[in-house]
Amino acid sequence: MTGLTQSNYGGNVAIRDVAVFIDAENLFKGYGKLEIPDISMSEILNQVEAAASQEAGSGSIAMSRAYADWERIGLEDYRRDVERAGVETMQVFSVGKAEKNAADMVLVVDCLRQAANLSQLQVFIIVSGDGDFVPLVRRLHELNKYVIGATLADHPVNGVLEQEVDQYVLLKVARVPPAAALNAVFSADPTAKTPPVKSAPAK
Repeated sequence: MTGLTQSNYGGNVAIRDVAVFIDAENLFKGYGKLEIPDISMSEILNQVEAAASQEAGSGSIAMSRAYADWERIGLEDYRRDVERAGVETMQVFSVGKAEKNAADMVLVVDCLRQAANLSQLQVFIIVSGDGDFVPLVRRLHELNKYVIGATLADHPVNGVLEQEVDQYVLLKVARVPPAAALNAVFSADPTAKTPPVKSAPAK
């Protein structure tokens, strides 16, 4: 790869040549019934950055953006998590029937703009399983970019998109054990066994 950006911090050279574009609407399966991902945005970035480093020999993330109508009710906590991870939230306003694809179109235009203007960006990561991004992937390949697709492991992935990218990453979610599996220190269950209470010695 050529034209990599290098920053020197205390003698350590950091190569930042990765750009991440997140179709947030795809992550929570649209606005009809919000399904907020059970994984932090920082963990998503960690997984895709590790995959890019291992397969493409890339450096670290130079920029990351997430696209959605962030003013929707129910997205407040998720937006805070995204921004805490250092991801720029890109507000997308939909118009009429174009609502479903509004974020996709803004993401594509922005991604191609960055690919054309910032030659140091060599690896483009598209976090989505949507087949609408196939033309974008093909154009990025024409620009000699390495393209990675990613989405949550339990989300559907368009087969053509999966084949077109150089690498597809299924994001792993660390499952939290159910509350019933945790040993309670105190129990209100009357049938629960309790240690015998020693009686005080007679005086």
